[in-house]
Amino acid sequence: MPDAASPMNRLRRIAQALIDGNPVCADDAAWFVAGAIRYEAAAGTIGLDVALGLGAPGKRGWWTVERQQARDAALAAFRQERLPDLPDTRAAEEIARLARRGAAVLQPILCHGAIPDTKQLVTILRKSASPVHFHRETSGPAI
Repeated sequence: MPDAASPMNRLRRIAQALIDGNPVCADDAAWFVAGAIRYEAAAGTIGLDVALGLGAPGKRGWWTVERQQARDAALAAFRQERLPDLPDTRAAEEIARLARRGAAVLQPILCHGAIPDTKQLVTILRKSASPVHFHRETSGPAI
């Protein structure tokens, strides 16, 4: 789920308000002004992206974070739709197996980036927002 207070989402809202000819909300305006003041005060020692909180040296860029969040949400949705009865580890193993086979069913997820390894998949599936209720162990998923 996108973070409404993330710097990139604030910048998007400001841009959309300006495009639409609407006023910018006070919180977003205050955030932008504070970033502009930081940028000006830094006198060229930091970029506007850093001043606005869009990036920092050594940290993942907002575009990477957003792509990974979209991938993780797509993986969780795939699991809920296709593998709802499997425990986290078994579901992660099945997704990894499908990825190794190049299964077309994973193509919508791959547009968000590569499928992570099984250990990372387990972590992603465990963090998914909707709880999974297990009714039984199956010998294999019905995909």
